[in-house]
Amino acid sequence: MPQSSQLQDIDDITQLTYDQLRHALELIPDDKMAFKATPLATTPTQIVIHACNADLHYLNVIDGGSRSGPIRPEDEPAKAALLRLIADTQQVVAGVLAGLDDEELSAHRDVRWRTEPKTVRWILLHMLRHKHYHAGQLSYIHFLLGIDER
Repeated sequence: MPQSSQLQDIDDITQLTYDQLRHALELIPDDKMAFKATPLATTPTQIVIHACNADLHYLNVIDGGSRSGPIRPEDEPAKAALLRLIADTQQVVAGVLAGLDDEELSAHRDVRWRTEPKTVRWILLHMLRHKHYHAGQLSYIHFLLGIDER
């Protein structure tokens, strides 16, 4: 469990976001996991792998770790493997959050896609934004496939 109310809020929203990603994936039929809206679009499988692998990368930026995604975006695993990937990534993120404190939230880290260092808080919020974006992609795929999200 996180050591501060700020971290607890981030942890709560992170857990809800993983639940949203998991639910969005569960609604997609197995035979539609390779669906592409256009030839250049990403599949539901690729979206989930990317979102989870990105979280591992962001955690490496935060704590200097060397985690890598166990599944590559070009792989085409079964939905069950993707659901495990979400659960495993969620557990790793929760473990890192549990080890942070308010002082560390204000610490700066070099972020390769930004010109200036960002705080750990910024990186954690970026992780949330990133997952929400990709959960939204899955939701749009539901729309294209005629899937009722209720």
